[in-house]
Amino acid sequence: MRLFKLYILAQLFLITACEQKLEEVDYKSNSCQKNPSFITNFGFDLARSGFSTADNKKMGLYLVQFFPGSTSPEKMYQDSSWKQAGWMSAILTDNNANVWCIPAPMINVLNNPVEKQNNLYRVNPQTGKMEMYLALPSSATATSENPYGLMALAYNCEANVLYVSSVAGSTRAEQKGKIYCIDVANKKIIDTYESGDAFGICVSFKDGFRKLYFGSARNSNLYAIGLNVKGKFVGAAQQVFTVNGLGARGDDKIKKIKEDKNGNLILTALEFNYNLTAPTEKQEAIYIIKYNSSDEKWELQQ
Repeated sequence: MRLFKLYILAQLFLITACEQKLEEVDYKSNSCQKNPSFITNFGFDLARSGFSTADNKKMGLYLVQFFPGSTSPEKMYQDSSWKQAGWMSAILTDNNANVWCIPAPMINVLNNPVEKQNNLYRVNPQTGKMEMYLALPSSATATSENPYGLMALAYNCEANVLYVSSVAGSTRAEQKGKIYCIDVANKKIIDTYESGDAFGICVSFKDGFRKLYFGSARNSNLYAIGLNVKGKFVGAAQQVFTVNGLGARGDDKIKKIKEDKNGNLILTALEFNYNLTAPTEKQEAIYIIKYNSSDEKWELQQ
């Protein structure tokens, strides 16, 4: 009987391991995002418009239309519901034209209480109204050490899942950060990776496999972890690059990661110490890295 039980446990382990294996995907693009219909309904030109949270005088999410051939705003729009979460940061659209956005405190926490910094928000693609979509797990309590929660967003077109990084509850001595994998259709967390304190995140395809790349809020390194066809995490993350020693300070953290049309990763790095600073004090450095397939490593382009 004991041997039989051990056999059953072994079979269950093998089944679980097979389900979490790294599998090849059959396309190299992760660009499937669509624009919500309310943009044109509000009288904005899709070719010259975009969402922003970058204006340090305008709290929340807003829509901007730029003058032709210019980066100067021609007009702006903000629905009243777009201010409900206080100051906000990362924005992302998916293949159903949902607009996803996360809160981020600025200068102080008056408009961004710590207990709400792990809330994920969605703007309905038809009505244009923002709603609190999901309160992600958090052990956060008000602390001067760390007023932050959610940090970045990434989307997996193939699996229709959203990745959200969080540093909620972390302290100077302890990293409690996680990356959540959310099944958008079912509004459900289907996987969680204890990443330490992940900062910027991005999904990219390399050598036949899809991986999630993420920076760290604790060091200057870039990491990658495999994804299976359902978008779940596979194995442990590996360091694939570092910006340590680069730039004016030499110890910047990778806040944003984007993939360009050639498959290069664009890393935006800045100083980060878990404290609130004025936006004008955050000097960014941008690095472009290219994947060398023959050596299987990322190399700095500029």
